[in-house]
Amino acid sequence: MKIAELQQSIREVDQQRFPKAPSYLALIKCQEELGELSDAYISHFETREGKETGKDMGQEAADVIISLITFCEREGINIEEAIKKKWDIVIQRNYKLINVERNIHDEVYWSEEQQREHGSK
Repeated sequence: MKIAELQQSIREVDQQRFPKAPSYLALIKCQEELGELSDAYISHFETREGKETGKDMGQEAADVIISLITFCEREGINIEEAIKKKWDIVIQRNYKLINVERNIHDEVYWSEEQQREHGSK
């Protein structure tokens, strides 16, 4: 499914089920879903250590995207166009991985300007 198709489907369902819901509720829902994705990510490492969690990161990530698209629809944002426009900006940035000797969870991505400010190269 293309982003535009998903956005259209979400628009239709949202208008049918929640015709008067304010935008901020979708934004709060997005934050809630992001918390659940973070929890699923942490649980992923517990599963690797032999603990069964049953949390699906893919499903949680999908919830984040659905909630975000719902918010965008309510605010009149064409998320596909916004992503294309922003991606053109992002790919021009010159980020560099630093602190590679540290644990993967401690790695930081900084722009060249940020690296100069913090004395990292």
